[in-house]
Amino acid sequence: MNWIFDLSPGRVRADFDGDPTRLTLCQIGVSISELNRHLERSGRALATSGASNGQTIPGAIATGTYSSAIGYGAIQGHVVGLQLLVVTDRSLWVERASRPVVSDSFIGMLGIDEHVKDDSLFEAALVHLGACGLVNATLVEARDSFLLEARRRNVPFDDQFRVAVEALDFPAVGVANLDSDPYFALVVINPYDTREVSLTFMHERAMPADHTPDYTISDRTGIGYDMLSKAAALTELIAPSAKLLVGLLFDQELPEFDRTELVS
Repeated sequence: MNWIFDLSPGRVRADFDGDPTRLTLCQIGVSISELNRHLERSGRALATSGASNGQTIPGAIATGTYSSAIGYGAIQGHVVGLQLLVVTDRSLWVERASRPVVSDSFIGMLGIDEHVKDDSLFEAALVHLGACGLVNATLVEARDSFLLEARRRNVPFDDQFRVAVEALDFPAVGVANLDSDPYFALVVINPYDTREVSLTFMHERAMPADHTPDYTISDRTGIGYDMLSKAAALTELIAPSAKLLVGLLFDQELPEFDRTELVS
């Protein structure tokens, strides 16, 4: 059940405040990677995503999968409507009363039993943990494609950094090339050496009309920085080696870099 449909203008309310061409209906089995490929073919993209793209959309929203963008919500933020199967022979279409999207012809096309417009119920259904019924389809609102200019720097873990991060005022960190609010920021701390932290930040850039994405997959293998905490836990039994091992892995998996063309 991984069909993807772009909505025609007649399926969207005439007073919808968004762009109908950015709306895509996804069946329950559509993964983030499948949706990404579909959107990219028409110059669209998701505004944010989690750390991987293998999740189905209902699974990601139901469990509150986190986002990666400052100033934008999690994956649930893309969803503007959803179909709920509440019993074997009854389905609901749920969307916000404050921002209704679909037309009556859309409801009729899907054979929906009841069209529910309720902000509170919609928000509850987004992160429902399986308690509100089966999400059979989601209506996703995308944005235009864009590039991310990415950099990673080692930053002193001092009071200036702590205050800046607490306020999400990353330019206040005082790092070169971070003179404006980033689209994305990631902080990784080595608990065995807190003199510095690894700060990855990305700025949004316009997508040139002649841009060709690079799909080359790196042949480099590694454990990834999320393994650092596991390595630390395993070496607690031999504490003297923990600091050295985690430090080596930290340097290997989180090197400083400048990268100017990353497609989101």
